[in-house]
Parts: sequence; structure tokens; C-alpha cells
Amino acid sequence: MRLPGAGEPGAARFVPTVDIGRQHTPATGLPPTTHGGELSRVGGRRYHPVDHENLAARPVRRLRAAPAAYGLYHRTDAYRHGNRLFYRDGRPNRAGRVFGDFWTLVGGLGLTPSYLVALETTGYRTGRSRSIPVVIGEFEGERYIVSMRDERSPWVRNVRAAEGRAIIRHGRRREIRLVEIPPAERAPLIKAYPRRGVGARPHIPVDHSAPVGAFEPIAADYPVFRILE
Repeated sequence: MRLPGAGEPGAARFVPTVDIGRQHTPATGLPPTTHGGELSRVGGRRYHPVDHENLAARPVRRLRAAPAAYGLYHRTDAYRHGNRLFYRDGRPNRAGRVFGDFWTLVGGLGLTPSYLVALETTGYRTGRSRSIPVVIGEFEGERYIVSMRDERSPWVRNVRAAEGRAIIRHGRRREIRLVEIPPAERAPLIKAYPRRGVGARPHIPVDHSAPVGAFEPIAADYPVFRILE
């Protein structure tokens, strides 16, 4: 008995099948993408569709999350007791130096508020210029700078050796003279300084909300300089 041929009445209808385990797209040779949010199963593995918009948004979300994460860090003991993320034994670590260099750059260019500037001094040993970011405090109409790292700050020794000569950069360079304030007059200035210089709070062992009298015992340990132009 002869079977009906293709196209003849009674002929069976055959539909070609595709082994999805070997199926690839013609253009890329890669496994097929999904449709309707469903997963493709290729070679026994499941493939998720690539969301290009989501990939592009990830860096933006991370940048937005950084300030919030740093804000939470401010509530930890590691921050309150010396800002250990950026300092070790009172000296900036590698991360602290990178962070400081960044603020020195943007402060020197004038891209920060007017009270966040780059202070340039001359090394008392090397003779080389050295720049750091500093916050300028204000008290009773006068401007001043507090060494938040007490006597260990190299810029303090540089200023003393240069008899107060220094340079402030904030969009432009200005020569200034720094006059050291006697310890007996420092307490109210040290108390007021962390209101603006938030970064000084973990380095000063007295809470900024404490009365002025609480700062008198530490006043001799934290050099304060009045700014004259």
C-alpha cells in the first residue's frame, strides 16, 4: 500500500521541531532572549533578559546612596572617636589622604562654600608648598582656623616657622597672616568651630553642645589662629 505523498489528499501534516538546547539567534549566535518577561531555557540553563535601562541606572543609584551611607557612618562610634574610616592614631590614612586631596582641589578652585578653602603653607623642613583643606570659622566678626588634630598638624608647625605667613586659595590666591591666639582665649572659639567645621567634631573630645567652660581644659592642646589680610 502506497502512502499519500506530500500535497496529496490524506497526507500527514508534519511540523518541524527545534531543539531549544541548540537554538541560537541568527545575528549574534547567542541564546534567544525572552519575550513577555519569561525566562528562556537553553541547554538546561535559565537566562534572564538584559535590562539595559536598569544597568545604566545602577551607578546613579549608588551615588545617591553614598551620602545616606556616610550619614549613617556619622552615628557610629568609629566616627565619633576619631573618624577611623579616614584616620589612624590621629593621622590620615590612605583613604583620608585621597579624601583630603579631593577637598583641597575643589576648595582651591572655589567650588565649595566660601568658608571651605585650601590652606597653603611652606614646609618648615622641606621648604615645599603643602596644601590642605580647612574650614574658616567665624566668631564675633572675626575669622579663624582651629587645628582639629591639635599640635600634630604639620601646617601648625609650618605657620609658626613662617611667622604666620600663609596663602588661602578659593578661586584665587590670597596672602594672609595667621596670628596664634593664647590658650586662655581659645575656649569659645573651639566651641563655636564645629558648628561649621563638622569634620572637627570627632577629633575634639568635648561635645560641641557642651558649655564653654568644658572646653577650657583642652584649649591649650588645640592651636587657634586668627586670620588677618
